[in-house]
Amino acid sequence: MKTMLVMRRIHLYLALFLMPWILMYAVSGLIMHHRELIRELVGGEVYAVNTLEREMVYDTVFPEDSGPMLKAEQVLNDLGMSGRFNARERNDSGLLIINRMNLLKPRRIEYNPSYKSLKIYAGKAHPVPVLTRIHHRLGYGNGSGIDNIWAFFVDSVIGAIFFWSISGVLMWYGIRKTRVSGLILLSAGALVFIFCVLMI
Repeated sequence: MKTMLVMRRIHLYLALFLMPWILMYAVSGLIMHHRELIRELVGGEVYAVNTLEREMVYDTVFPEDSGPMLKAEQVLNDLGMSGRFNARERNDSGLLIINRMNLLKPRRIEYNPSYKSLKIYAGKAHPVPVLTRIHHRLGYGNGSGIDNIWAFFVDSVIGAIFFWSISGVLMWYGIRKTRVSGLILLSAGALVFIFCVLMI
């Protein structure tokens, strides 16, 4: 009985502590699941990273045999914009395209080696794309220490969902009068899930 009480307390307080993350995943999941409807409501331009923020001459020399990621890292360091990013280089023109990830204001940086020019484009800090970016933010060792802290809490939410599933079943089973109705619902849910998976 005492074990069950402790489990209920953990179940409750863990939910209260992680509520901001759960709400964020619920709302952002809704946005992504109904992407076209949301685009119609808010306008597709809120997702774009196409507002020219700055243009400048950038004359630099990259180390020999540098790939796009090493070049991008050098560019970002020179701009004082180090952090999470991905990069690609066009084979035909040598244009280096860097996507500097940022939850509130992502940027796309284009370096044209032929003209020694650098263009920096910014995205909008609109709640809809911001929530989508937060939803996709994951992984360790991808930037500053805050990224690892965030990744830890993503793991915490994952662990909590496992715990809630198991503790929920144990708490249900501990109440005799709900065992039959609970078993019917548990079985029905499992069957519907399996059916949907097999039919997709």
